[in-house]
Amino acid sequence: MSELTGRCRCGAVGLTATADARRIVNCHCNLCRRMNGAAFSSYVVIPHKTLSVRGEEHLGVYEVAPGARKHFCAKCGTPLFNVVSRYAGACMLYLGALEPQPTAAPSLNVYCESMLGWVDRIASIQSLPTGADGK
Repeated sequence: MSELTGRCRCGAVGLTATADARRIVNCHCNLCRRMNGAAFSSYVVIPHKTLSVRGEEHLGVYEVAPGARKHFCAKCGTPLFNVVSRYAGACMLYLGALEPQPTAAPSLNVYCESMLGWVDRIASIQSLPTGADGK
């Protein structure tokens, strides 16, 4: 069994999960896109009971839909994890909040009926090693 660790941008909230990732998933649903401001969200699915949170007093919670709660740092806004009641016992850690980043790639895309039409062509888009201004 391994350990996953993560934190928010400002460091006020830390995460530790004493479990191996069940799966890494890309979610393309409209709700995830709206809540995270991205084309899709990538999550590491773990057993919820294995998660411990440091700095819980800085943890914000928002019920995005009945039975679906998004947890984030109330100081810097970093999304950290989601708990959805219909996935009993599971917790979805935001891939971007983990450090070091898991080396495994996502193995599943969900809610593909909502996938933006250009997402499957990402590999063909021009890529730069830094920002567009070269910095």
